[in-house]
Formats: sequence, structure tokens, C-alpha cells
Amino acid sequence: MPVHYPDLAGKSYRPSNGTEAMIFEEKFCDWCTQMSAECPIYLRAFIYLEDHEDYPSEWIYDPEGRPTCTAFRDRRVKPH
Repeated sequence: MPVHYPDLAGKSYRPSNGTEAMIFEEKFCDWCTQMSAECPIYLRAFIYLEDHEDYPSEWIYDPEGRPTCTAFRDRRVKPH
């Protein structure tokens, strides 16, 4: 992800614009085992604002301040 905000580590993440949303989706949603059209996390992220109780807690800034989805499971990785 092109954004990196260490001071936001652990806080909710919401893309700031359409381009940032597309980059996030390409990195996580497009490769997740749960396809974005069927993913309740993805749908809630676009329905609610980040301060709403139903906004997905899975979309956060990681410990280094980079946007991440904690529920992401890469479908390109074969299970052991």
C-alpha cells in the first residue's frame, strides 16, 4: 500500500479515495479466499463509516501503520 502512517497503528482503516480503495482491493480483496462480492467485511466497509459500530474491525492499520485486512487469507497459498 502506498500509505504508511505509524501513528495510526491499530486504528480503523478506511480508504481516503477511490484510487486508494482500488489499490487496497487489488492487494487484499481480489486475492482473498472470500471473494469481495460475497464478503460481509467488504460490503460493510462500503456501507458504513469507520466510526459506525458495524464498520468492519478487520480493516485496520497494521503495527507499522499500513492498511490491512486481518481476515485476509490468500487463495494463492496452498494449505499445508
